Amino acid sequence: MMGGCIIAVPEELLTPFFFPDESMEWKEEYSSGYFPEITFIHEAAHYAGLNSMKPWEHREDAIPSLLAAWGDTISSLRNHFKERKPHETKMGMKQATGLFLQYLFWTNGNPVCFPLAKIEKLPGKPVNVHERLSFILSRPTLYHSFIQLEELMKEQEKQYAKLKLSQ
Repeated sequence: MMGGCIIAVPEELLTPFFFPDESMEWKEEYSSGYFPEITFIHEAAHYAGLNSMKPWEHREDAIPSLLAAWGDTISSLRNHFKERKPHETKMGMKQATGLFLQYLFWTNGNPVCFPLAKIEKLPGKPVNVHERLSFILSRPTLYHSFIQLEELMKEQEKQYAKLKLSQ
């Protein structure tokens, strides 16, 4: 495969919800830009020792592209829920949840890592985020999960504003 290879998902990211086959594709172009729409690609490179951007160290540069991907994903998800397309809904929720987790960790200056209990150590986070995310991950096709995810993102935007003010 030209310019790409398959890498094992690092143990820090290994969760069946996001990586059921425990591998992902890595392309050399990922080392020179921000790609938040490719779930945890920068974290995978970081944990695997590959050369890549570290968006959690350059939040001001990385967050705009993440928020753009979030807007596109949420817009598509609204349509999938309206049209009752469960497969597309599940894939969209997987994408949106990944974007939220990246936003949560990156705004706190960290790469995403599992288990979710590690979220408790982040200084800026929504109230009961661990429990709310657990609900979303266990029932991704429910409309209530979608609403909960949107609320978490709004709350994290406020937390990020507070984090920036305190630095």
